[in-house]
Amino acid sequence: MHLLAACILPTHLIDLEDQLFKAIHMALHNASKDMTYIIANLWAWRREAHRGRLRPSFS
Repeated sequence: MHLLAACILPTHLIDLEDQLFKAIHMALHNASKDMTYIIANLWAWRREAHRGRLRPSFS
């Protein structure tokens, strides 16, 4: 049960709140995965730069 459900709202508003919560959760989860991917690529780029094998490419 979410915070709005505790306020005794009509069922359709509780369902809407639940859908909104799920959408926000999915967006944050996807952003987190994207940031992990970006950080991993930055570390790999830095490692290659230190080894002198840097070939920057942007796709």
